[in-house]
Amino acid sequence: MPVAHRSSRLRLTLVGSATAALLLPLSVTSASAQTPAAVPSGTTVTGQLVQAYADPHTRPAAKRSQPDKPLSWIEPAHGTAVRVPTDQVADLPLGATVAVKVGAQVTDAATTESGIEPAHQVLTATVVRPAMQPDTQPDTQLATTYTNNVTVVKVLPGGATGTADPTTVQTVIDAVNGPVNDFWGSQSRGTISLHATAGPDNDTWYQAAAGCDQPTALWDEVAQHVGFVSGAGKHLLLYIPQMPADPNATDPFPNCEYGLGEVGMAPADGGRMYVRDTATSVIAHELGHNFGLGHSSELQCDASIDGGDNCGVAEYWDLYDVMGMSWGPIGSLSAPQADLIGLLPPAEVRDLEGVRGTQDVTLTPMSGTGGTRAIRLGASDGLIYWLEYRSATGQDAWLSDPNVNDQHLQTGVLLRVEQYADDTSLLLDGTPSPEAGWDADMQTALTSGRSVWLSALDYYVTVKSIGTQAVVRVQAGDAALTRDFNRNYLADLVTADSSGNLYLYPGNGSGGFGGRATIGKGWQARDLITMVGDWDGTGNSQDLIARDPSGNLWFYPGNGHGGFLAARVIGKGWQIMSGLLSPGDWNGDGNVDLIARRRSDNALLLYPGNGAGGFGASSVIGNGWGAMTAFVVSGDWDTNGTTDFIVRRNDGALLLYSGNGRGGFTGSRVIGNGWNIFTAITGVGDWDGDGLPDLLARKTDGSLLLYPGNGMGGFAPSRKIGSGWGGFRLAV
Repeated sequence: MPVAHRSSRLRLTLVGSATAALLLPLSVTSASAQTPAAVPSGTTVTGQLVQAYADPHTRPAAKRSQPDKPLSWIEPAHGTAVRVPTDQVADLPLGATVAVKVGAQVTDAATTESGIEPAHQVLTATVVRPAMQPDTQPDTQLATTYTNNVTVVKVLPGGATGTADPTTVQTVIDAVNGPVNDFWGSQSRGTISLHATAGPDNDTWYQAAAGCDQPTALWDEVAQHVGFVSGAGKHLLLYIPQMPADPNATDPFPNCEYGLGEVGMAPADGGRMYVRDTATSVIAHELGHNFGLGHSSELQCDASIDGGDNCGVAEYWDLYDVMGMSWGPIGSLSAPQADLIGLLPPAEVRDLEGVRGTQDVTLTPMSGTGGTRAIRLGASDGLIYWLEYRSATGQDAWLSDPNVNDQHLQTGVLLRVEQYADDTSLLLDGTPSPEAGWDADMQTALTSGRSVWLSALDYYVTVKSIGTQAVVRVQAGDAALTRDFNRNYLADLVTADSSGNLYLYPGNGSGGFGGRATIGKGWQARDLITMVGDWDGTGNSQDLIARDPSGNLWFYPGNGHGGFLAARVIGKGWQIMSGLLSPGDWNGDGNVDLIARRRSDNALLLYPGNGAGGFGASSVIGNGWGAMTAFVVSGDWDTNGTTDFIVRRNDGALLLYSGNGRGGFTGSRVIGNGWNIFTAITGVGDWDGDGLPDLLARKTDGSLLLYPGNGMGGFAPSRKIGSGWGGFRLAV
C-alpha cells in the first residue's frame, strides 16, 4: 500500500459556538512570566516519553495532506520537558522513562505552522525503565462512583494578546458530565463514566506564564497552580478562549490549536488536554487521546481501494468517527478504535485471519450491541483490516438526517485498516475515484452488491445485502478466483490468436469488456496457457504458465500492470501431460498449486506450489480421467469454503468436483448437460460483479456466452457477451 503523502489538506470548519473575543470584566489569577532555559546540544535528558496530538481548525484548499504525527517530549520528573522529533523516537515505547542525548534545535511543521516550540535533534536514546501499566485503582480522595474524573480550569495562555470569552466553568462541566459522558458511556457500555469538577479558581481565569507553544509547560504550570496530581483516571482539562467567529480574523491566541490531547495507554489512564470549545465532538475527541487513541483518517488511492502507486492520506477525514474531524455529529466509535482500547467484545468480532475459502457473515450495526458487529481480516505482513456496518440507528441515526449529515456520508459497510503509520484507524474508500475527484469524494461505504478486492490480503469482499443487518461474503483469493491481470480489481480474460499474439481483454465488472491490449507475441509456440494467480508470491495479481513444443514448462511472472517480467523455465518433460489447470490453493497450504493429467494413463497429478515460483513433488490424486475433454478453473463454485474445479465429459456433461481443502475431493456431481456444443470453456472468477464465480463458453459459431454462477453449484440464466471469438485460444 504505497502512500504518497500530499502537501495540502482539506479540513472542515470545526463545529462550535466560536465568537469574537470579548473584553469582559473578570477576575484573573496570574503567574509571573518564565522562559524555559535553552537545552545545550549534547545534554542528556532523562524523563518520560510523552506524546500529544494537536487538532487544528483551519480549512485548507485540498483533502490530501502531510502525515499527521503526534508531538513528542521527554518530560523529566522535575524541570521543563524537551520536545523531540516524533520520527526520531518512533522505536521508544510511549510512557517509558528514557535517557535521550539531544542535539541542536530543529524547526519542523509543528513550529512553522502551529507555533509550537522547536524540537531538539535526538543523538542517542536508551530506555531506562519500561512504561508502567495504568493504575486501575481510583484515588480514594476523589468520587469513587466514576471511573474518570476531570478537573476543569479556565486559562489564558501566556505570550498572547487574547482576553477572556463569556464561557463559564459550569458550561464546560455540563458538557463533560452531559453529552460527552453519554457518548463514552454508551460506547463502553457503562465501563467509562466521567465526572467533571471545577478547579479551586472556579470561574476565575488563570493567567498563565507558559503559552500554547509549550503545551507541557502550560499543563505543568496549571497543574501546580490548582494542585492537580496525575493518577489513574484523573484528567486535567484546560479551557482556552474560543477562536474568532470570522475565519479571516486574527486569532489572539495564535499558537493555540482547536484542541490538544495527551496520548494515554488505556481508558483507565489519566491525561492532560486543552480545548477551545465546549462542543461534544472536540472534548470527546481529546479524551479519546487520553484513553490511548490516535486519529482516524482516510486513505485514497487512484481508482483503487488500497493499492497502486498513487495513494494519499487525508488526515482526520474519517468523518464517521469521533477520532476524525470534529465537524458536528458523532458516530459510533469505529471497530479498530474500539478494539484498541478494549471496548469491542471479542464475542462480537468474526476473526477471519488465516481462514481460507468462502465465509458469509451477517453484521449487526456498529451502533448496537450483540451479534457480530465487525469482521477482522489479517495479512501476513501485519496489516489488520476491519469491516463494520453503519446504519442510521442509535449513535449513527444522524446519517439519515440531511440537515445534520451535510457531508452526505452513506450508510453501508465500511472498510478500515488499524494502526497504519501514525493513525490508529484508516478508512478506505470502497468506491474509489480517480485522483482528480478525491476532494469531492465523500462516498466511501460499500453498498449492497458492491464487491472489492483487497490486494494486500488476497481477499475478495462482497456486500450481499443490506437492511437491518448486512450480509457480507469474504473469499480468500484462491476461492474468489479474481483473475485480475492488470490490478484494476476486476476479472480479466487472456487469449491467444493463430498469429501468436497474446491479448488481455479486461473485464468491466458488469459482464462485458474494456478495450483489448496486446501483451505478448510469439505465443503460437505455446499451449496449455494457464492463469496461475500469484505463483511466485510477489504480490502481483496474475502470473501465467505455458508449455513449449519441447515440453518445457515456462513461467511468466506478471508485473501487476498488464504485462510480464522475464520468463523462465520451471519444468521439463511436460509433453507427457494432456491437460493442465491451476485451481488455486488445492491442498490448503496457502500456496497456488497445479493439477495436470498424464497422457499415458490419464492419471490426475497434483503439483503443489512452493509460493516462490516452483513446485514440490507431485502426487496422484485421481485415475481414469481420460473421458474428460475440458478442465475449467472455478474457484469456490458452490461457496462451501473450499476450492473446486469443473470438467466436461466426452458425453457433454459438465461436472463439479468439490475440493476437500486438503488436496483431494469430497465428491462430484453433474451441474449441466449438452456442453459439447462449446469449443472452449474457461473460468473467469466474478465476471459480472455479483460476488460469485462465473464461466465463459464459446460456441462453434464464435459467439461467447456468460454463464453466471448462482453460488449453490449451478447457474443463473446465460447471455451472449461477444461474437467473432472463433480464432482465439482462451487461457484456462
